[in-house]
Amino acid sequence: VLSFQRLAHLLLTKKSLVQPVYMNEMGRVMVLSELIRKHQDQLTALKQVAGNPGFAAELGSLFKEFQQYCISPLQLQAIGQQAAKGRRASDSNKISQEFNRTFAEKLQDICLLYEAWRGFRETGYLDHEEILTQLLAEIPQSDWLRDAVIWVDSFATFSRQEQLVLLAL
Repeated sequence: VLSFQRLAHLLLTKKSLVQPVYMNEMGRVMVLSELIRKHQDQLTALKQVAGNPGFAAELGSLFKEFQQYCISPLQLQAIGQQAAKGRRASDSNKISQEFNRTFAEKLQDICLLYEAWRGFRETGYLDHEEILTQLLAEIPQSDWLRDAVIWVDSFATFSRQEQLVLLAL
């Protein structure tokens, strides 16, 4: 009986002699706090709240959801561009125009920080969500899983990332 994370750990350690470095929630918040500080001058809509207590933790939760549901920075940028185009429309509704502008600026800031976060993860640190991404990449090459019979038990829902793992199995 293996969880998704335990299966990923077994596959990753079988593949390489180098043990991956796992990051817990506190590590994620610490790294995000540093990335926010580093990119503070580039932020627009989130500049005022970026230093607030709990902001890094909330951003970490948001990034976890992006990873779990396979949302990339490019997808976020596309949504931001659509919102920006919406504000340029000849819509006479000032509230709608202001909402679109603010939304596009917030997405731009989130995108900047999300890309910085993804860049940091490429340095070799794995969190819960990145482990599943690695698992997904390793399943096709695994002799160990090739003829395995997989039973799934006691679940309520699966994230998009978990669904992709199940499909690959």
